[in-house]
Amino acid sequence: MRLVFVLFLSLASLFADVNNLSESDHIAKIIKFDGIVKSLKYGTIKKLQVKEGERLNPGDIVMTYRQASVMLELLDGSRIVLDEKAILRFAQADMIQQRGGAIYYDIVKRDAKNSLKVRTPLCYYWC
Repeated sequence: MRLVFVLFLSLASLFADVNNLSESDHIAKIIKFDGIVKSLKYGTIKKLQVKEGERLNPGDIVMTYRQASVMLELLDGSRIVLDEKAILRFAQADMIQQRGGAIYYDIVKRDAKNSLKVRTPLCYYWC
């Protein structure tokens, strides 16, 4: 019973802080990928293989598998590369959550009002 409760809390935190947004409100897109890279769209339970040009919205999760990588581009031109076995969640338009693996960021300079928050298992960073 405790395991079910912990699983429920994990799923609830996964979907927290996401507003109802349409497909046109994307915040990133897939530039290129190599290997098995899947996305989990907000509100769904099935992971699907990504496609080049695929748009990512708040609440979506991108994950790379063994010997895979993916390059994402944010609306402002910033780029993010996920190496193998990495998980990244787009919590909000200005916040992403790194869930694991090696992720490399090339962030375009922003002012403090429009900063990008990167949440990791250990702490927060502001770019």
